[in-house]
Amino acid sequence: MLLIMETNWLERLAEVLGVGGFLIWGIEAYRKRVRVKLHRIELADDDKYDTLVFEIENVSPSITSLSPSIRIRALPLGEEKKRYRWRSDRWVGAWLDLRAEVKTADRTLPPFTPKRFSATLTKKMEGGDLFSVFFVRVAFVTTQGRILRTRQTHISNPPEPSWAKFWILYVLYRWFGKSIETSET
Repeated sequence: MLLIMETNWLERLAEVLGVGGFLIWGIEAYRKRVRVKLHRIELADDDKYDTLVFEIENVSPSITSLSPSIRIRALPLGEEKKRYRWRSDRWVGAWLDLRAEVKTADRTLPPFTPKRFSATLTKKMEGGDLFSVFFVRVAFVTTQGRILRTRQTHISNPPEPSWAKFWILYVLYRWFGKSIETSET
């Protein structure tokens, strides 16, 4: 009887230590995950309005780098009355899918150091430029970690901290067709 209790006790201790070790490993992996933070995004000071200038920081202890391509989705001005229809797996409508290429060859992001980049659109927009679009969504891809997505009601406004506020403003814009100012003066 005593021998059975000891083996049972040892098995339970091994299970507890194993789960605890896994828990500690999970916490450390979570703390060391690769994260990037966007400090600022704006248009470059040129007449073409096709270049984004942004400052991004790696807020993790490991080195990562930025992908050379940036995805931009935006709603152009004057498209609020366009009808949408559902086709198989997506909405067909006015959203523009744009790509921008990072100009700098050195795209590495050292830990805890903000770095400034500029990216130019790969092809010219039809009927406008980046200043003439609303509800801009920009996706930054890094070699490690998650995709950093930002949402702005206009390219001159700061990024919206809440995705819910962005989509509520978008729905109100689509329903009433009015420009909604969100930047604080």
